[in-house]
Amino acid sequence: MPLQEAGWKAALALALALALGLVATPAFAQENVLRVVPHADLRTLDPHVATALITKMHGAMVYETLLTWDSKLNVRPMAAEKLDVSADRLTYSFTLREGMTFHDGSPVRAADVVASLRRWMAKDLPGGRLSQQLAAIDIENDRVFHLRLKQPYGFVEFTLGSVGALLPQIMRERDAQTDANTQITEIVGSGPFRFRRGDWVPGAKVVYERNPDYRPRSEPGDGLAGARVVHVDRVEWHVIPDPATVAAALQTGEIDFWDTVPLDLLSTIERHPEVMTGKLRQHGGDVHIRPVRPPVFEDRGRSDDLLRARRTRQRDRRIQRQLGAAAEAVLRSGLSGADSDDRNVGRSDLQLLRPGRLGGRYCR
Repeated sequence: MPLQEAGWKAALALALALALGLVATPAFAQENVLRVVPHADLRTLDPHVATALITKMHGAMVYETLLTWDSKLNVRPMAAEKLDVSADRLTYSFTLREGMTFHDGSPVRAADVVASLRRWMAKDLPGGRLSQQLAAIDIENDRVFHLRLKQPYGFVEFTLGSVGALLPQIMRERDAQTDANTQITEIVGSGPFRFRRGDWVPGAKVVYERNPDYRPRSEPGDGLAGARVVHVDRVEWHVIPDPATVAAALQTGEIDFWDTVPLDLLSTIERHPEVMTGKLRQHGGDVHIRPVRPPVFEDRGRSDDLLRARRTRQRDRRIQRQLGAAAEAVLRSGLSGADSDDRNVGRSDLQLLRPGRLGGRYCR
């Protein structure tokens, strides 16, 4: 099931759902194995060490987080059953879901969560900022612990539900006690799939098997939140660098899902009667407008004045207004919208940004 576009911040939820085998389709219902060609090779297994999207996807297969984001970027509980915040917003009390176990059969305890958070905070920038706000972390029992702040901090839930650089995924206490700069050696989580290290062939294949002891949440799935109900027994990631080979394998049924399709192969794949394409990103693209060189004016003296103003960090309000108007024109044209043909829309508006007029550049 190839997808036309991939922008991980907007696309992670659906990509993970498909790669995890959490979305049931008639094609998948006949098979127990979901064969995926990911966008990259999995080289780092420790989710607290690498920021690569492929490592995030691997982590989501194996681990769970305390909180997470739904499709509207609202923070929702995942490993947490509930969160209570004191009236003065200085104490955050977490109760873990009952019955959670790691893949080795050991229970998921508050001590595991706290050790995992401490290790994650040592590497992650937002997590590190949160740790600076902490007065203490107190463990009440195996299911309850408390974050106590020095002063109110408005980003506690948002940070703990992060899908940013590093995910605060929960591992066993003894694994989480590994130095944050040293990769863990055992991949044992509490998520819906177990990593099959014996079947892992770096650069070629990654294998996960369904965790039969996993208990999904009761709420409907929504983004990365809610129930993660598995519909396959096994997921295989096949690393195939050549796009033409992947396209051929997809059309012959040798693989089931391709997460990043090059545009030059998309039309060929779309013509195949048994291949379904879908749009992953629903929130549009990124627009970056920045000066790449000073504006060019016919009046050389005016240009020199502007250069001196930039050196002294002054702002030219007229230039700001011109850049703002150009940005609005780009946005109005639909270049950052959700239409699948947005790459062909509004090209004339980009002339507002050509070097010599405003010195701007448009990047996608």
